[in-house]
Amino acid sequence: MRRFRQQFSQPVDNASVDAGRSLAELVAAAEHKAAERDRKAQQKAEKAEQQRLESLSPKAESLWKEVWQLIGQGQAKSYDKAVSHLKDLKAIAGRKDQLEAFYERFQEIEQQFSRRTALISRLNKAGLKH
Repeated sequence: MRRFRQQFSQPVDNASVDAGRSLAELVAAAEHKAAERDRKAQQKAEKAEQQRLESLSPKAESLWKEVWQLIGQGQAKSYDKAVSHLKDLKAIAGRKDQLEAFYERFQEIEQQFSRRTALISRLNKAGLKH
């Protein structure tokens, strides 16, 4: 305890503190660092999403089949998973400049299941329409 008091009870030498920066400058520097951290985290998340979509791209056809199967189950949880797959398929199609082909297949789903209001509502909320 004595050693602790000796070590930490010594007066602070203000010369060792960065006296050349005002509070506003310190706040600005902290905000800049936070913005930089956020930007890097955003880039990392975008890169991870790109890699995820690239890994799904070869499986696109099986995803379409799974979408049809999930919708056929007629359950809310299945609809949510189908919508999630459709979002991925739309992103993959966008990256390959094949959005028209996506929308053609998507319209088949809309036409086939137009009476399933819970599904149609989820599709609308997901912003999947053309």
